[in-house]
Amino acid sequence: LEHNNTAALITGEGTTLTITGNSSSYGGSFGGTVTVDYTGGGTFTLGNSNKGTALTPASSPDATLKISSGTLSLFSGNVTWSQKLVMGDGTTLNVQDGPSVAGYAGYNATSVNSGGSGATTFGSGVNLTSSWGKNVKFSGVLTAASGFSISGGANEYTYYNLLNASNEIGGTIAVTRNFTSLGISSSGSLGNAAVTTSTGSQYVTYYGTAGETADVIGNSITGAGNFVAQSGWVHLSENVALTGTYTVNSGAVLYEKNSHEPYYPASITKILTALIVIENCGLDETVTFSNTAVNSLEPNSSILGARAGDTLS
Repeated sequence: LEHNNTAALITGEGTTLTITGNSSSYGGSFGGTVTVDYTGGGTFTLGNSNKGTALTPASSPDATLKISSGTLSLFSGNVTWSQKLVMGDGTTLNVQDGPSVAGYAGYNATSVNSGGSGATTFGSGVNLTSSWGKNVKFSGVLTAASGFSISGGANEYTYYNLLNASNEIGGTIAVTRNFTSLGISSSGSLGNAAVTTSTGSQYVTYYGTAGETADVIGNSITGAGNFVAQSGWVHLSENVALTGTYTVNSGAVLYEKNSHEPYYPASITKILTALIVIENCGLDETVTFSNTAVNSLEPNSSILGARAGDTLS
């Protein structure tokens, strides 16, 4: 096990560093296949006190940060790292105050397993919490057999985004924090977990990509929260029974069926004809049927029975 003070790097191969202090912090990287295991039961802080400076440790995706007991606190609020993360039973992942933010684009604060490398594992009873507006991304595979909870103070909106379609989540994701969005990129993002919401200031937000078939959300999603289709093509099953609002933003599709299959327009032609008349004619005008209009129809066309020279208001 080595610690390079200049590079702030803890590295090792198959070794474990156990940290037992009630309050410990680290502002650097993990390398090799080292495991850093915090067992102190207090708070392990990853980050630095300068909340205006981003911390992006060049961590190995094969290194592991393990919180066996206590709280993992991302202090700077804009930490990006890619090692494996293991949260033990009853532990807490807390995002503290970070840089000032303004609007959705400014909430890109914390990314867990950036770029999909590494993986995150939650034991039972894990709680995610934040007091201020943050965007917490889980890019790698998240395994949480018993689900997890999202709670805490609510001074601003916080976005918890589950971005991996191979997530293995079970149990229940219980959202009790006000001003919270649980973002998903596909149906697989939630695994088999149920989602419960409690207030009208909570959202389940879908960030998908439209394909040839709809992405079907079959998870149980209930409570007083809201659903937003930010992008993509999504079909909500009857298990999605939120009592709040359902919003479809520009470019998103909430439901389609056979939208790419060609069909005969049938009586839709009557609606289109009426629309063209309304847009191009006065309702008091009289139209005279020409010989071409009456006699140049395709075989088996539906006809009005008008003859050349007939007039119609």
